[in-house]
Amino acid sequence: MPPILPVYCDKSFISLHNHRFTNCAAVYPLPAMRFIRVAVLGYLFLLALAIYRVFQRRVRQFITPEHPLKGPGGRKLTRPTGQAIFQLFQYVNVVLFKLPDGRIQRSLDRSLTPDQRRILQGLGMDESIYV
Repeated sequence: MPPILPVYCDKSFISLHNHRFTNCAAVYPLPAMRFIRVAVLGYLFLLALAIYRVFQRRVRQFITPEHPLKGPGGRKLTRPTGQAIFQLFQYVNVVLFKLPDGRIQRSLDRSLTPDQRRILQGLGMDESIYV
């Protein structure tokens, strides 16, 4: 047992407030579990990258050189990256209105641009995903 664990388990003020974590049996396996947690985190990261890649590919399928997207600064994007696509949606704001009857209505603060609508249409979505 590492020398820090007996000190940790002997603290009475910790056991009063965090009784689940003061049991040495509950604390000691955590360093051994670290590799598993890192592996799970790695798998989650790879899953997120796969979703990001599919998203990027689906958008690129309907963007043609004849009809490119307008990126930041007016650049023409014929093969936009996922980051560039997300930047196009960066300033989409949803406004919440509390109605007199207590219901909450969601609405966009301004309408979507034609490029934003095109991206959503290519992904098989519409504006209602925001509201």
